[in-house]
Amino acid sequence: GLYEGDPANHPYLIPLKAGIWDKEYLDILKTELVKFLNENSDARFVLYNAGNDIFEKDRLGKLGVSYNGVVKRDVFVLEQLTQRKLPAAVMTSGGYTRTSHRFIAELAKSVINVTN
Repeated sequence: GLYEGDPANHPYLIPLKAGIWDKEYLDILKTELVKFLNENSDARFVLYNAGNDIFEKDRLGKLGVSYNGVVKRDVFVLEQLTQRKLPAAVMTSGGYTRTSHRFIAELAKSVINVTN
């Protein structure tokens, strides 16, 4: 895999199956992100890496998340951070398709909509 060695050294690494679809991906995200944020409730700052290589048409990511699924992921993460009043820096990464620029625009709109 991508990360070698003892899984105990990577407690927040969540293995995902290649080709995972929206529902399963978002269900895992909703469970694991809330758990992570609860366990780290003393956090004072968050760096959110909104990678687009989860998109179904991205050959490097090998996941099956639809365009709407990527947008839903970003909205959920932003809502969680906003509800917890956590300051955050948001950056994009990954995304090796002709659609990648649209994800960046959607993310910018989501930041404005969720935080206002």
